[in-house]
Amino acid sequence: MAIFKFVSVLHPTKNHRASNLSNCLDYTRNDEKTKEGILTGALNCRLEHAAEDMLDTMRAYGKLNLNNTRSRLAYHCVISFKKGENISNETAIKIAREFVERYLSSYEC
Repeated sequence: MAIFKFVSVLHPTKNHRASNLSNCLDYTRNDEKTKEGILTGALNCRLEHAAEDMLDTMRAYGKLNLNNTRSRLAYHCVISFKKGENISNETAIKIAREFVERYLSSYEC
């Protein structure tokens, strides 16, 4: 049984930059962890330019406030499985995609 966790809220750095968002997206696209990108995907944004797309959307809606380190830039979601649960990479990414399409379809993911 898969469990989704919203484990971290990303904020601008104290230097008024959105580098936390870029760092998180770089982490989630790590080639070593994602089988050279096979286990990645994007919804409502371009995978290679997700940070720029997300920041552009925040700007367009007046939600980008890099002067406030308490402003939320994004959520980092994690999918977890029980230890020993035999889940293939393909099944895991399928579950993640279905979750995102069903519950986060109006967001950039």
